Amino acid sequence: MSHRSQLQSAFVLHSRLWRETSLLLDVFTENYGKVALCAKGVRGKKSPKRSFLQPLYPLSLCWVGRGDLQTLTSIESAGPVIKLTGNSLYSAFYINELMVRLLHRHDPHPELFQHYQKTIERLSEIESLEQTLREFEMFLLATIGYGLTLDHDIDGAPLFDSKTYLLSVDGLFQIVENTSTANQARQFLGANLISIAARDWQDQDILKDAKRLLRLSFQPLLGDKPLQSRKLFRRNLS
Repeated sequence: MSHRSQLQSAFVLHSRLWRETSLLLDVFTENYGKVALCAKGVRGKKSPKRSFLQPLYPLSLCWVGRGDLQTLTSIESAGPVIKLTGNSLYSAFYINELMVRLLHRHDPHPELFQHYQKTIERLSEIESLEQTLREFEMFLLATIGYGLTLDHDIDGAPLFDSKTYLLSVDGLFQIVENTSTANQARQFLGANLISIAARDWQDQDILKDAKRLLRLSFQPLLGDKPLQSRKLFRRNLS
């Protein structure tokens, strides 16, 4: 049976060319989660809508169809495009790619939608860019059921400032008695983990450890396929 949506708040996460005049879209909507849509004819010379169908543009959309790929029927602007440049823009691409890779289709996450919109608006604040990314990554992990456990170790005991902990493959922490170089990339000082849990980003070492911790946490979810957005970061730095 065909489904017809009501007007939905949405953002385009990714688009690709399809046939001569159309686009295939991954969009993130407030009430339906991630949805795959075919935007027919929007690349034609007479179509005024193609400029809307880009990332960082708040939209209101309607679609119709059944199955995984449905047909876009209505496009309206819901506000001005969020203008980002440089590392802020690459950070938005990174966030979008994470969501395309990790979210299941038709799985609603209205709180994540609100958090996503606030996050891309905050990305223009260069001085807090790393903090903004880490907070979004933590929120995303929690939303999809892989939230970080930062209030106790693998045995259920609270974390101690002075102890060093090893991140296990199941995402829990265990005390390291001998801090050798073995598995050093997975070792974290308890004080830093406690600060990450409290979203205390005053120290740059905390942000560096949070970035390392979150990259390790995303690794098994993303698999071996590299993120294209990380390549953009590296090109920008080279």
